[in-house]
Amino acid sequence: FKFAILLPARTPQFEQLHDTLRMWVESHLDLDEVSSFAFSSRSSQIDARAVAVIGNEDESYCKDCDAALVLLPSFTDETASIDYSEKARELLDQNVTRMVLVLGTDDASCRNAPSTESLLDTLLGESPVGAGLQREGVAAPNLSDFDIAFQKCCQVLVQSHMATITTTSHIDNNEGITSLDPTLVRVPLSDLGFLCLQQLIRNMDDNGFFNNAGPNSHVAVFDVCRNALSSLSHELSCAYEEVHQQWKGWPAQEFFDSERVECFFGEDYDLPVNWHEPKSHVGSELKRFFQHLLERSTLTLFVDSIVGSLPECLQQDLLIMLDNGEISSCFSTIVTMVVSGEINLVSDGQTILYLPVTKLFSVVQHAAAYEVPETVEQDVDIPDYLIYGFPSVNADLEEKENSIVVSKSDKIITGEKRTRTPVESEDNV
Repeated sequence: FKFAILLPARTPQFEQLHDTLRMWVESHLDLDEVSSFAFSSRSSQIDARAVAVIGNEDESYCKDCDAALVLLPSFTDETASIDYSEKARELLDQNVTRMVLVLGTDDASCRNAPSTESLLDTLLGESPVGAGLQREGVAAPNLSDFDIAFQKCCQVLVQSHMATITTTSHIDNNEGITSLDPTLVRVPLSDLGFLCLQQLIRNMDDNGFFNNAGPNSHVAVFDVCRNALSSLSHELSCAYEEVHQQWKGWPAQEFFDSERVECFFGEDYDLPVNWHEPKSHVGSELKRFFQHLLERSTLTLFVDSIVGSLPECLQQDLLIMLDNGEISSCFSTIVTMVVSGEINLVSDGQTILYLPVTKLFSVVQHAAAYEVPETVEQDVDIPDYLIYGFPSVNADLEEKENSIVVSKSDKIITGEKRTRTPVESEDNV
C-alpha cells in the first residue's frame, strides 16, 4: 500500500509553509520507510507492506500510489497563489482514493473563500455550487483537532482502499472489473501443466469419456492432453499480454530492493521486478517436459524409475495398472499424485510464472475445456438385393401368381396374392 501526501507547491513565497507542513507530517509518519504488518480478515491472515511519501518531491511518487491525502491550508483571496504541482495533480489517477484535509483558522470567511472552493474542485472534482467544505472527501477540523483529524484521514483512506480490494477481488476479470492489488501466485510452469491436465481429465470423466473406454483409449487421451497443453501455452501468452499492460507498475518502486521484493511469497521466495513480462518458449518447454509422459513406452519407463520412492501400496497400484494395460488410469493417477505433492517433478531452471490468482484460474479453465466429439453420420450404400430381394428362377410365374407390385422409385415392396373369382375360372372360359 503506497500512501502519498500532497503538500502545497514549495515556491519561494510559501517555502516555509511547505517545510513546516512536511515536519508535521513526519511527526506522524515514517516517510519513505517500508513497514510490514499482518492482520486478520475474516478467516484469513493478510500480510501487508506500506510506505508513505510526499507526492510533491518527485513526479513519479503519485504515479503508482494507492491513496492520497491533500493538505490544504485555508486562505483568503490575498494568499490565493498557493497551489499544487501541476504534474503531481496530473499524475493522480482518477481512480486513486483521496481526501483533502483543510488546515487553517476557525474563521468561516477564510475556510469558505472562493479560492478554497476552486482548489477543492480541482483536487476532488466539481461539486454543487455553494457546497463549500461540506462535501464528500473533505475534512475541516478545528485548530485543536489537527493531529487527530490527520490520523483519522489516514485510517479512512486505508480502510477505503482495502474495502475496494475486497469488493472487486471476487469479480471475474472477464467482466472488465479487476482488483486494485492482484493476489499473486508463484507457480512453476510444469506444475501449472499438471493442474491443467488434472482439470482436463475431470472434464473428460464428467462427459462420460471413460465409461466405454477401450484398451487403446490412452491414444485418444494422450492426443487430447497434447492439445490442452498447446492451448495452455496460447492462454498464457494472452494472459501475460493483459497482465503486463495492467500491472507493469505494480508494486510501487519503493517496495523493490535490488530489483526484487524480498520475501514476497514467504521467507523463501522473492518477487522479481519483471514478474509481469511475457514469457517466451512456454510452448516448447511444456512439450519437452511432458513428452515422456504422453507415450506408452516412455510412460512405462517413467513409472519404473519412480516406483522405488513411493509407498508400497502406490507402487503396486501403478504396476498393476501397467500390467493390465490400463494406461489411461495409470497416467491419470500420476497426474493426481503430482498435483497433490506425492510426486515431485519440478526441475531446476524451468520457467516460474507469477500470475494473479483469478487470471490463473481463468487460464486453466479455458485450456482444460473438453467437448465430446460429435459423431459424424456417414451414408451407407445399401445393395439392391437387400432392398429388392434375389431374382427368382420362376420370376415370371411368381409375378403372375402373386401379382407382386414393385415401386422402385419409393424403394417400397408391396405384395398381394389374388384369389381367382368364379368368372375367371377355367370352367367358365
